[in-house]
Amino acid sequence: MFSPSKPSATANNTLDDSASENNGKTTFGQSCVARLWTFIVNHPKSIAAIILLISTILFLTVNVNGHWDFTLPLRGKKLLALMVVGYAIGVSTLLFQTLTHNPILTPSLLGFDSLYFYYKACWFSFWAQ
Repeated sequence: MFSPSKPSATANNTLDDSASENNGKTTFGQSCVARLWTFIVNHPKSIAAIILLISTILFLTVNVNGHWDFTLPLRGKKLLALMVVGYAIGVSTLLFQTLTHNPILTPSLLGFDSLYFYYKACWFSFWAQ
């Protein structure tokens, strides 16, 4: 991603001194962090899937307090609705920007946001009576 800058002469001396103190070996923590960072850089979709799985499990299980038969179906429906809405927003954004050939264009720039609020106001005023 970013290319590292060349260390200065004083930094080289410091690096050489620390290398001689460790006999040229890296510590266990440094090698684990380096391997973890290499995995993260090489597998971004796997990391996103792991984060999605962890957040899904937390959403379904936090503060359940033993009421599993009520909580899991309710939260499952909410989670499914969230995923469908997220997918629909992504697809609609992709289609909208593809059809207009403008990757920066959003519905609010064209005034569709105001149209949506007008529609909501009319709907609520009609059904409130």
